[in-house]
Amino acid sequence: MFRVVSTEDFDKQFAELQKRAREGDTESVYLVKIIEKGIEKLKFNYKYGDHVSREKIPKEYIEKYSELIEKNGNYLEVFDPDGTPFKSAFYYADEGMLWAANYLALQ
Repeated sequence: MFRVVSTEDFDKQFAELQKRAREGDTESVYLVKIIEKGIEKLKFNYKYGDHVSREKIPKEYIEKYSELIEKNGNYLEVFDPDGTPFKSAFYYADEGMLWAANYLALQ
């Protein structure tokens, strides 16, 4: 099972949506159920869902990838929420050559 990490902005908006659901807003109840179901599916299969085509990737993400590559001298695929390369007692984000192909495909 995987741990799903969300952004601060998502957490804030989701908490507001949950509040409206608790207050009885039927649309919010429906949306909360869909989001919670998606999160549960991601925990068991991180590849779940629709993949975004290269043309639809916002330029801000490509710029962020560029910054991370320059900062780390490599394209590490797993980061902590604070932007540092992920590592634990059982795993660390190791270096690889596939990053170059992935990055060039975005250009």
